[in-house]
Amino acid sequence: MQAAVATLLMFISLTFYACYTKTDMTKYGGLMYVGTTMLVFFIIMVSLFKVPSIVGTILTCVMICFLSIWIVYDTQLIVGGGKYEELAMDDYCLGALIIYSDIVTIFMYILQLCGN
Repeated sequence: MQAAVATLLMFISLTFYACYTKTDMTKYGGLMYVGTTMLVFFIIMVSLFKVPSIVGTILTCVMICFLSIWIVYDTQLIVGGGKYEELAMDDYCLGALIIYSDIVTIFMYILQLCGN
């Protein structure tokens, strides 16, 4: 229950921020993609070797931070409004799936964090 409530509150606050901020996160898409890819490769490398559990906790927290940025990015893609890049009218189903996958992924990482 804690993970579900934390995910809900986090998503609502990040969506509110994405809709009302003047910061355009859509121009940082490539940078976020590279950072997330590097983090995933680092998580895979760490999982292959024996490391202290604190490293896993730190990596989980960093991944939650990256996913938070992705939620803001994807929300701004959907909302658009002229000041951001936006999805075309036919791409809103894809946008909903992207937001859904972000929420499920962040829920799984928060659940992992609460499990430790």
